[in-house]
Amino acid sequence: MSRITFEPESKSARPISDKKLRANRQNAQKSTGPRTQEGKSKVARNAVKHNCSQSALLPSECDATYEIHQAEMYESLRCKYPL
Repeated sequence: MSRITFEPESKSARPISDKKLRANRQNAQKSTGPRTQEGKSKVARNAVKHNCSQSALLPSECDATYEIHQAEMYESLRCKYPL
């Protein structure tokens, strides 16, 4: 797994206060994703819910049509790597 790196702050960036930095760090500790089995099962279907998954197709819909649509989307967005 690769690590995400960020560019150094620009000189035009506003400095953040120590109080706000502490608050941001405390809030980040709360954002750990679902922990219970119920929560995990609920978010497991997000891709289907938001129509980002091939499994979102209805039984009456055609796989080939979806694949054509997906290829057109990759081309229009110029994705290097298919998901």
